[in-house]
Amino acid sequence: MADLRGAINAFVEVMFGEGLRTRLRPDFFPFTEPSADVSMECHICAAHPPGRAARRAGGAGPRAGSRSAGCGMVNPKVLIASGIDPDRYSGFAFGLASSGAC
Repeated sequence: MADLRGAINAFVEVMFGEGLRTRLRPDFFPFTEPSADVSMECHICAAHPPGRAARRAGGAGPRAGSRSAGCGMVNPKVLIASGIDPDRYSGFAFGLASSGAC
């Protein structure tokens, strides 16, 4: 999970800029175990001075977070079903949801 966390932080930094905080919370997705919900600090609000949130964010503030992704380690049963040896290989997955954006 540490590699997954690092990959998500690197992705957020490249796509939205440096200094945005992310948070992982336990969640359930059928093909990953363990799974997590990723919340990211609003990149629109973070660009505004404190107390002046972006209009699009509804005045939520510069530290507002929104659900932006689901992630997890690929379940070994998925690897087996794909003909991959889970004792030799592992993987992680994550995906963004634009509907959760600020």
